[in-house]
Amino acid sequence: MAKKQGANTSLIQGAGVAYRDYSNAPGMYSGLDKIIEVGTDMSTKAMQDIEAEKLRVQQEEEDAKALKAQQDKEWYNLSADVYANAGSFMKDVEYRNTAQRLTALKQDFIDAQNSGNPEEMAAVQIEFNNIKSEIDDHKAFRKEITSPDYGLSAALDHSDEVEGSNGEEKAFLTKLINEEYEIQNIDGKKYYVIDGIAKTMKEIKEMAVLKDVIPFSKYVETKQRYENKKNWNKDNVTFEITNNVVPKDINKLRAFLADDSNGAFGNGKNFKALLKQNEESIKKEINTQLFDKGYMKDGVLVGAGDGSISPKEFDQFILAIVDPKHKTWLKEDGSYDNIAWQKNSTKIAVEQLVNAIGNSWSDNNQEETIKSSSSSGDFEEGTGNVIDTSAASYETNETDEEVQEEVEKSSGPLAQQMLDEKYSSGKNVFNKSELRSALASGNVSEEILIKYLSEIPGITIENGVVKGLDQRGIRFSTAFNNAMRKLQKEENINLGYR
Repeated sequence: MAKKQGANTSLIQGAGVAYRDYSNAPGMYSGLDKIIEVGTDMSTKAMQDIEAEKLRVQQEEEDAKALKAQQDKEWYNLSADVYANAGSFMKDVEYRNTAQRLTALKQDFIDAQNSGNPEEMAAVQIEFNNIKSEIDDHKAFRKEITSPDYGLSAALDHSDEVEGSNGEEKAFLTKLINEEYEIQNIDGKKYYVIDGIAKTMKEIKEMAVLKDVIPFSKYVETKQRYENKKNWNKDNVTFEITNNVVPKDINKLRAFLADDSNGAFGNGKNFKALLKQNEESIKKEINTQLFDKGYMKDGVLVGAGDGSISPKEFDQFILAIVDPKHKTWLKEDGSYDNIAWQKNSTKIAVEQLVNAIGNSWSDNNQEETIKSSSSSGDFEEGTGNVIDTSAASYETNETDEEVQEEVEKSSGPLAQQMLDEKYSSGKNVFNKSELRSALASGNVSEEILIKYLSEIPGITIENGVVKGLDQRGIRFSTAFNNAMRKLQKEENINLGYR
């Protein structure tokens, strides 16, 4: 057996001396103190970087607010004088350019007179008229955009956020009406050059988003018409809001989502305020992966990937909806995806406005809602039973007479069988009124119903007649609702599923 040895105390003591005295073994410990110093320096630098980032973010926020305040003040100070003077020019930049053009045209005028050629005289006269027309048009435009009632939309204001619009369009127009520009002739076209950016008057007009009260008026008219109807038809309201209220022109949409609604959205609020008001319900619907990116607080990223939308993140979501120059829409080439912004913003605007009318209808028809909730019903998942959907906000199983007539004309035997089937009361899942609306609008057909119902075990379809639709039990109910949900999702046809 090997003999056990005791601890070598001399080695331990030697090591202790070595740790206390680095010079004892320079090959092993040399530079250790330098490493410690570097580590300390790195830690200090990390803290300094955090503090610097904090200060940078704070400075950016302060700069954004200061820039917005400056832009708003400059526009206000200038626009009042311009409007009061009916758009007349107050400096000589336009006058000098006009004088130069007239001087250049003078010789042509003399030559045309001497020649007596009527075509040459007409050409000179046309050029004179064009110059005058340009000046009159510019003056009218100056008056238009500075009008306190119908001038520039709030859509061009600085967003007051680093991530949103920096108000560059409004800043350009401010310098335009203050006549802080140069005029250049490029390829035969007149350009206004401001801060190195050259634009024709046509391009400037396209950039100038103006207030427009017409969509707000149309919304009020639509709301008043539908909120007092005896029966609620969501498809009809959605069609009306989509096609006759929410603007299809991008500039008009920007104004619609940015300007004060003059009471159309309630209490004189704009669409941004309306979204904020409906924050809790909207949070349940939006994609958390898209806006759950976190935000900077005291120079540190917080809230990223926590599965919820913080108040600040929700504010960014709202800003992205009303502001096409939010970073959400920024493309790799530095431009903004206006088409994507328009598509998403329009969808949300339609949804919010339809819901608002629906809620008003519900408030005006509480007795009708209670009545319908005890008289008809829909499939209940897990039981095979049915219930009326009017318990949900502004839903009813009643249909307009004209819709019912369309259903009778357009529905085939399979659809009619689904509508005629009797079930007992239960929990809402499948909504017969939505099926009626889809049939009336032509969105759903016998072929589509057959496609999805045929996937349900126990269902057979012969000559358009379904056998097995009257089954009861959890298995059938689950399979039925799974098939109908699939139809709703793949065909984009609302059947009342949430």
